Amino acid sequence: MCVVDSSVCTRLPAHLNTHEAKALMWMRSRRKGIFIIIIIIIIFIIFIIIIIIITIIIFIITITIIIIIIIIIINAI
Repeated sequence: MCVVDSSVCTRLPAHLNTHEAKALMWMRSRRKGIFIIIIIIIIFIIFIIIIIIITIIIFIITITIIIIIIIIIINAI
């Protein structure tokens, strides 16, 4: 079991579902909860942006390689 004190408790009882756990966390530290949620959202957005950038880079590299191969094939013929 978890003792409710001034510090935020991350280990919640196993029988609690996620909604109840979130409600408990929210009750314990409203300001810290909002801050954590904002940080999670920012990290998630940054992560999506990084994935998009990597995908675009891979796509550009792939197209460039294909074009180079086509040029080599055309020059060979």
